[in-house]
Amino acid sequence: MHSHPADPLPGFPSVFLWAWEEPENLQFLDPHSTGIAFLARTVILHDGSVTVRPRLEPMRYPTGAVLMAVVRVEAGRAELPSTESTAAAVADAAAIFNRQLPLALLKQAAASPQLPPNVRGELATVVYVRSAMMQPQPRFEDIYRILKSPGMREHVNSGFQRSEGMAQIDDYRDNWWCAIKEQSPAAPADGDEPPTMLKEVYRGSAPEATFLSPAEREQARQEATGLSAVPTGPNWLAAQAAQWAEKAPSDPRVPEALHLAVRATRFGCTDKNTGEFSKRAFDLLRQRYPKSPWTAQTRLQGIDNAPRVLPISPAICQEATRIS
Repeated sequence: MHSHPADPLPGFPSVFLWAWEEPENLQFLDPHSTGIAFLARTVILHDGSVTVRPRLEPMRYPTGAVLMAVVRVEAGRAELPSTESTAAAVADAAAIFNRQLPLALLKQAAASPQLPPNVRGELATVVYVRSAMMQPQPRFEDIYRILKSPGMREHVNSGFQRSEGMAQIDDYRDNWWCAIKEQSPAAPADGDEPPTMLKEVYRGSAPEATFLSPAEREQARQEATGLSAVPTGPNWLAAQAAQWAEKAPSDPRVPEALHLAVRATRFGCTDKNTGEFSKRAFDLLRQRYPKSPWTAQTRLQGIDNAPRVLPISPAICQEATRIS
């Protein structure tokens, strides 16, 4: 008997057709037996610079088809690109992940063996947080988990990665997320000019996921609108924790959740309304659970044994996540 090698892509069709940079009409395919690998973007490395060229030609395919985006890298001289050039290319990819892909495609990407494990892990976290944010009534299990994990956020990082572990507080308030603005991926924040390399790469237009179908674009647009209505992370988490405390006061996790909510309002991105959310969580904790050890560890302005940090304005928080 002959042994067969293990399927390197379990769950994917065994046959993929290749769609090059030219108009393609593949609507005749059976999406259950055949997938489509298509050129989505070309990255050109030459003389220390990075040029990102998106797919320019249309592609039509049947509903439910499995798509595999391929990035072609063309190398000129064997030299490393500048830091700014590399950052621009990373920002380009992050902008597409964060602002143009609907949740369903993000889930597919998070499970794709074509991506490195660290990228899949980050995408899985983004999917988890966004799924909770998009629910009219989020599950308390999700709120509790996010409160205990300051490294959880709804976007893919494009710059420096967070220095602390997922469950650790960052002293410089790089925790959870800031309020999301509805804007184009290349749009400057707070009136600032975009980096020189981004202007060169985008040439006046934002990076665009041209492989998306009209339905996927509309779904992504609706999701972005919904996410932009969610307040900054600490405010939203504190509001959800307080709401659950009112609904299920006997839940043994509630005192810790309220304690963590107050902590989030001190060490996360804040705005003019954060004080109200913090006070509500604090008052519920003090009035309803006066003998809880979590109450003893919590005060209105934060946590007694937490490291002290300088205040950071919402504008600075937004600038820190502008590209991502």
